[in-house]
This record gives sequence, structure tokens and C-alpha cells, in this order.
Amino acid sequence: MKTFIGLMMLCCACQSPLAMAASLRLALSNADSRAVIVDLARAAGLNVLLSDRVQGQLTIEARAQDRQALLDAVLHARGLARERVGEVYWVAPLEEITQRDTQARAKALAQESREPLVTELIALHHAKAAELVRLLASANKGERLMGPRGRADADSRTNTLLLTDHAARLTQIKQWLRVLDRPSRQVLIETRLASMSRNEASAYGARWAYNRMDGSGLIPLAANGADVSAITYGLLGIDGTTLDLTLSALESQGDGKILARPSVMTAEQQAARIASGQQIPYQETTQSGASTTRFINAELSLDILPAIAPNGDIQLDLKLSHDSPGELQPNGSRAIDTNRLATQVRLRDGQTLVLGGIFRQQAVKATSAVPFLGKIPVLGALFRRQTTRQDEQELLIFVTPRLIDDGVYPATTPAIGIGTHDASGQGEQYFLSGADGRG
Repeated sequence: MKTFIGLMMLCCACQSPLAMAASLRLALSNADSRAVIVDLARAAGLNVLLSDRVQGQLTIEARAQDRQALLDAVLHARGLARERVGEVYWVAPLEEITQRDTQARAKALAQESREPLVTELIALHHAKAAELVRLLASANKGERLMGPRGRADADSRTNTLLLTDHAARLTQIKQWLRVLDRPSRQVLIETRLASMSRNEASAYGARWAYNRMDGSGLIPLAANGADVSAITYGLLGIDGTTLDLTLSALESQGDGKILARPSVMTAEQQAARIASGQQIPYQETTQSGASTTRFINAELSLDILPAIAPNGDIQLDLKLSHDSPGELQPNGSRAIDTNRLATQVRLRDGQTLVLGGIFRQQAVKATSAVPFLGKIPVLGALFRRQTTRQDEQELLIFVTPRLIDDGVYPATTPAIGIGTHDASGQGEQYFLSGADGRG
């Protein structure tokens, strides 16, 4: 049968992703495998050396974006693989390359077994020695960081690693430790608790929502003043100073009140908790008929778990809980009404998240009187009127995370080599050296 080999560039008339995905086409019919592999490798700019076991004819039709991908498609179709050896790629059946790798690994391990072992003490600044020992003992993509004769121990009292292995492996392990033994980044969580009448909160929510249409401001808690019956949240596009001025202005106008400004600092991936509430006593009757007083917590709490992205953004895992005293039960205990919010948000450094939707009823008494006449003793009551109205307050919680740069600490202290063990058993030589190996 006549051999036909076709390799052509496909010119894409349209700019669709599907058209651009495959720009090369390879069509082969009863072609010589060795010749095809050599031609494709030359076209891809690769030097190849073929095993004598690479034989036979090849029929294939494939598409790829580059020539190396076409070469790999041909190798895969024939059950072949390529392995880089210096500047040349060795092409052979997959099982032959696997066998060569196994033999090379066994040879390297045999060479290691004849090399002396070195023991070093490495004091850690930030990471926990016991945790790193577990990592060293675990597999890394199927291979342990330490050699077969290597050993790692931890001294929890001084937070020091005791490592025994070949010098080359210890060098790799110390580079790995420099990456892990770094201080955890700190996050300052600033919170502001403010109480605002529901009408004012809805009004400001509508204004901030309007600003959001211009690309900054709030993702509205209650869009355009809509009714909110559950805990909600949004993002503010103003900085902390502007927020403080806004809250202070509302407080001076009597439209709101700043209740608290708690702040907490925590390390990355370490949970922080802010809570405020009360303990409610209740009577509990035991089986013997005795009555004891117990307490149940009714609090507003916020649990925060921060994580820092490589670009400096801060991811917060938030759990907001609002417990309030409920109705009195027939047995004398009091029910606890609960509201829960669990969410995960990603903020920029200094960006503010606002949580709302927590409402409280408050009785407001007001007195109106006719000037002068309302102050007359006894008869003045005829010219005064007292009214009581129910005012619904919304509790707003503003959360602002900030990265704290507390400086860069050295990753590890110099390691101290305390012994070299000759694998031949002809003796030991003890020495003292720094991490760079200089005496």
C-alpha cells in the first residue's frame, strides 16, 4: 500500500476558540514509525535517539496546537515515551523507560547507602517541630524527602529538629524548611457595632446602594429600603475614617448610636471571636425534687477565620450568631431565639463588610405640653400629653480586616552538625559547623 504522510498548517478563517484550538493536522497511512518520529522531532527542534525496539508501521490522524504535541500523540499511539537525557530525548517503549528509571533510582539509592550520614540540629523560629517531622515522614509525590536511612526527631521543649541523612538530602531539606519556617502574617480585625432606627438604616442603605451603581459603595443590605427578615451583608466602598465620620454624624443627629468598637488581632488561619451578651438564670428541677439555678448564654457573637491570598486579599470565614431571650416556658425556663449567618467573603486590605438584618424593639416615651401652662402644678397635667411608641432598631456590624506588617524574621537559625557517621563502620568524626558547612 502506498505510504502517505501529510502535515499541514490549517489556516483559520474565523477567530472562534474552537478554530484556534487545533492549528496543526497530521494524517498518516502505513507510515514508517521511525521516520515519522525523526521528522516530527526535527520539525519541533528536538534531538532524539530511538531504541531498537521502535519498529512498525503507523496509521493515525491527529490534530494539535504545536509540533511537540503531535510528536507526543504519535508516541502515545505506538505505546512509546520520551525521556530527556542531557540535550537528547531517548525514545523507547514505555516499559523500557520505566525500567530504566527504576534501575537508575536503585543505583542512586545504592550510592547513597555508601555515603556517610550527617546529623544536624535545626532550631525553628515559627513552625512547630513536631508537625514538620510528620511532613518529613510523609510521601512527597510518592517519594519521601528523607532517604531510606534518614531519620527526623523533634524536641518540643526547644522546638528543634534533629535530622540525620546524607549531606545532599539535608541541603534540600533545609531549603524546604526555609520556606515553611516563616512567621504567620497577622490580621487586625476592626469591628464597629452601631444601632440605628430601621427607617434611617433603610434610608442609608438605599443611598449606599445608589452609590454602588457608580462602581463604589454598598452591596445593599436591603435593596432600596426593602424589608429584611434575616441577617444580611454587603460591602462598603468607603474607608474606615469616612465610615467613622458617618456613624458619628448619625449619632450626633440622634439617628443612631455607636455601641462598641471591639478589635482583635489574630494570625492567618487562626480563629478569632468577638462576643457580647448576658447569662440568663433559670431553675432546673432534679430527679430528687431539688431545684438548682443554671445559666444559659444569650449573646451576639462573631467568629472569624482569616486567610491571606498571595495578592494581599483577605478571605474571611464568618459565623455570626445572635441569641436573644425568648418566651418564658411553663417549667420556668426561658427559650432562646437564635439567628445564624455563615458565609465566606474576600476583601481587600482595609475594605469593610457590613452585617445587618438584626432588629430589636424599643419603647420610646415622649411628652408634649403647652408652653408655661404645662408646668403649672396639678392643673398642668391637663395641658400635657404623654405618648409611647415602639421604635424598631437595626443592629449593624461593620468588619474591617487590615494586614499587619511586623517585619521579616530570619527563616531558620544556622544548623549545627554534631556528627558524621561512616557507613563502613570504621569510626565516627564529630565536628561543629554552621549551616553553610564552614567550620
